[in-house]
Amino acid sequence: FCVFSDIAVAANVALRDYAPSSGKKRGVERVLIVDLDVHQGNGNAVLFSSERRVTTFSMHCEGNFFSEIQISDVDVALPIGCSDSEYL
Repeated sequence: FCVFSDIAVAANVALRDYAPSSGKKRGVERVLIVDLDVHQGNGNAVLFSSERRVTTFSMHCEGNFFSEIQISDVDVALPIGCSDSEYL
Protein backbone atom coordinates (compact mmCIF):
# COMPACT_ATOMS: atom_id res chain seq x y z
CA PHE A 1 0.00 0.00 0.00
CA CYS A 2 1.47 3.36 -1.00
CA VAL A 3 1.80 5.50 2.12
CA PHE A 4 3.04 8.62 0.34
CA SER A 5 1.81 8.97 -3.22
CA ASP A 6 3.37 11.92 -5.00
CA ILE A 7 0.97 11.26 -7.87
CA ALA A 8 -2.02 11.58 -5.53
CA VAL A 9 -0.66 14.87 -4.19
CA ALA A 10 -0.10 16.19 -7.73
CA ALA A 11 -3.60 15.13 -8.82
CA ASN A 12 -5.21 16.83 -5.84
CA VAL A 13 -3.21 20.04 -6.36
CA ALA A 14 -4.06 20.09 -10.08
CA LEU A 15 -7.78 19.65 -9.37
CA ARG A 16 -7.73 22.25 -6.60
CA ASP A 17 -5.43 24.93 -8.05
CA TYR A 18 -5.95 24.54 -11.80
CA ALA A 19 -9.66 23.83 -12.06
CA PRO A 20 -11.57 25.79 -14.69
CA SER A 21 -12.99 28.99 -13.31
CA SER A 22 -15.14 31.78 -14.67
CA GLY A 23 -12.04 33.77 -15.61
CA LYS A 24 -10.23 30.92 -17.36
CA LYS A 25 -11.11 29.20 -20.59
CA ARG A 26 -9.16 26.06 -19.72
CA GLY A 27 -8.26 24.11 -16.64
CA VAL A 28 -7.86 20.64 -15.20
CA GLU A 29 -11.24 18.91 -15.10
CA ARG A 30 -10.18 15.26 -14.87
CA VAL A 31 -7.06 13.28 -14.02
CA LEU A 32 -6.02 9.82 -15.21
CA ILE A 33 -3.55 7.97 -12.97
CA VAL A 34 -1.72 5.18 -14.80
CA ASP A 35 0.08 2.80 -12.42
CA LEU A 36 2.42 0.37 -14.20
CA ASP A 37 3.99 -1.24 -11.16
CA VAL A 38 4.47 -4.93 -10.40
CA HIS A 39 2.02 -4.45 -7.50
CA GLN A 40 -1.59 -3.36 -7.82
CA GLY A 41 -2.10 0.40 -7.39
CA ASN A 42 -4.20 -0.08 -4.28
CA GLY A 43 -3.15 3.15 -2.56
CA ASN A 44 -4.37 5.42 -5.33
CA ALA A 45 -7.46 3.23 -5.79
CA VAL A 46 -8.45 3.85 -2.17
CA LEU A 47 -7.47 7.53 -2.14
CA PHE A 48 -9.61 8.31 -5.19
CA SER A 49 -12.43 5.78 -4.81
CA SER A 50 -15.01 8.53 -4.26
CA GLU A 51 -13.45 11.21 -6.50
CA ARG A 52 -15.32 11.18 -9.81
CA ARG A 53 -12.80 13.49 -11.47
CA VAL A 54 -9.98 10.94 -11.06
CA THR A 55 -9.74 7.65 -12.95
CA THR A 56 -7.26 5.06 -11.71
CA PHE A 57 -5.72 2.46 -14.03
CA SER A 58 -3.48 -0.28 -12.65
CA MET A 59 -1.57 -2.89 -14.66
CA HIS A 60 0.21 -5.33 -12.38
CA CYS A 61 1.31 -8.93 -11.83
CA GLU A 62 -1.64 -11.13 -10.86
CA GLY A 63 0.42 -13.03 -8.29
CA ASN A 64 2.43 -10.30 -6.60
CA PHE A 65 0.19 -8.94 -3.87
CA PHE A 66 1.62 -8.03 -0.49
CA SER A 67 -1.56 -6.36 0.76
CA GLU A 68 -5.29 -6.46 0.17
CA ILE A 69 -6.39 -5.83 -3.41
CA GLN A 70 -8.47 -2.70 -3.87
CA ILE A 71 -10.74 -1.93 -6.80
CA SER A 72 -9.31 0.57 -9.29
CA ASP A 73 -11.44 2.02 -12.06
CA VAL A 74 -9.50 -0.25 -14.44
CA ASP A 75 -7.40 -3.21 -13.26
CA VAL A 76 -5.33 -5.32 -15.65
CA ALA A 77 -3.68 -8.32 -14.00
CA LEU A 78 -0.82 -9.78 -16.02
CA PRO A 79 0.25 -13.44 -15.67
CA ILE A 80 3.28 -14.28 -13.56
CA GLY A 81 6.40 -14.26 -15.73
CA CYS A 82 4.76 -12.56 -18.71
CA SER A 83 7.14 -11.54 -21.46
CA ASP A 84 7.76 -8.07 -22.86
CA SER A 85 5.61 -8.85 -25.90
CA GLU A 86 2.71 -9.99 -23.67
CA TYR A 87 3.08 -6.83 -21.60
CA LEU A 88 3.00 -4.57 -24.64
